[in-house]
Amino acid sequence: MSSRRASGSPSGFNVPTIQDLREMRILTGLTKKQVADRGGWTRQTVARWEKGKHAPKRDQIVKLIDIYESEGAQKNPAGPETGMEAAE
Repeated sequence: MSSRRASGSPSGFNVPTIQDLREMRILTGLTKKQVADRGGWTRQTVARWEKGKHAPKRDQIVKLIDIYESEGAQKNPAGPETGMEAAE
């Protein structure tokens, strides 16, 4: 996954690209509707973000990452590092 540092953002905060967000959703096995329901958005909003038609705000990106990390932890209780190592 690639990411870019947001201008004016605190050091260490890398903004995921649109492709990153889509890949994270797919890796967790969530549908756009499931992500939307968990985040309080519409499925169309999530689709627009993934297509690059609109950009999520920083707080929405943080919430997306929380959703994906939470779902990933549920699917792999041993931790995300173990899952990534197994995939290599």
